[in-house]
Amino acid sequence: GFVFSIILLMEVEMKKYLIPFLAFFLIIACSGDKKETKEANKTKEAVHQTQDLSIQFDVDSLIGKRISEIKKILGPPSAEFVPNQEQLKLDPKMSSSVEWHKNGVGISIDFKGDQKINYIFVSNDISKYTKQDLIKVANLNPNSKRYVIKEQSALKGQGITGLFVCVEHSCL
Repeated sequence: GFVFSIILLMEVEMKKYLIPFLAFFLIIACSGDKKETKEANKTKEAVHQTQDLSIQFDVDSLIGKRISEIKKILGPPSAEFVPNQEQLKLDPKMSSSVEWHKNGVGISIDFKGDQKINYIFVSNDISKYTKQDLIKVANLNPNSKRYVIKEQSALKGQGITGLFVCVEHSCL
C-alpha cells in the first residue's frame, strides 16, 4: 500500500506539471509556425519585387518561324521529342516538341512534321510569375492578331503554371 500511495502521489504531481508544460509547448510550436509563414511571405514578396522581368524568350518574334529557324536562334534545346515511325502509325497526327529553360521560365514548342508551330507553352518553372510577368518575360503582346494567349491555372493552390500561345486557333 505504501509504494502504491507514493506512485499515485507522483502521478498527481506529474499531471500538475505535465499539462501546463504541454500547453506551453503547444503555444510555442503554433507561434513558431505563424512566424515562419510571415517570414516566408516576406521572402516571396521580396523575390517578386526584385525578380528580373527582362525578356527571357522573345516568343513574339518566334511566331511564324519553323523549328529549324528557332533552333538556330535559341541554340540547342534542353529537351526534344520526335515521334518514331511506330508512334506515327498509331497516331499520324502525333506532334513533336522542343523545350528551352532559363531563369525560372521555360518554353515548350509543339509542332508537326512540316515544322510549323502548333503552339508555344510558356512555363512558370518555379511558380513565382503572374500572368502579367510571363507576358513580359516572353515578350508577348496580349492584343496580337497573330496568336491568342490562354492561361493555364495551377491544379493546386493559386497561381498559374504557364501560358499557351496559340497560333491559328491551334489550342482553342
